[in-house]
Amino acid sequence: MQAALESSLSLGAAGEGVEIVDLRADLEKLVMLRHELRRIGRHVQQLTPDQRLVLACQLESISRGEFCSLYAWSPEKYRKVAQRARARLRALMAAAEAGVPLTPQASESEAGPAHEQPSPHS
Repeated sequence: MQAALESSLSLGAAGEGVEIVDLRADLEKLVMLRHELRRIGRHVQQLTPDQRLVLACQLESISRGEFCSLYAWSPEKYRKVAQRARARLRALMAAAEAGVPLTPQASESEAGPAHEQPSPHS
């Protein structure tokens, strides 16, 4: 104990500039970032599988060239899907913030045959 006291620094020593760091000082920022990630996680499920794939690969820092080679996509398709994914995610988050539900647009829905709803008069 005596050796530890002798080798320790005095916090009140003049001119030494020792600062006490509160590791919890950024707690509010951390909480807000986690909240934002949860919001993104909820909304990303509303994107198409291709849009989710592109965003996930961007988060993993997979280059456009690697992605296009791996999934046999053209660079133009990659660009368009990524652009639409970011725009759709921003719109979903903004709408949720404002409390307005969004309906998917034709270009954002899954490819395949259209399913018609039966009319109420039939």
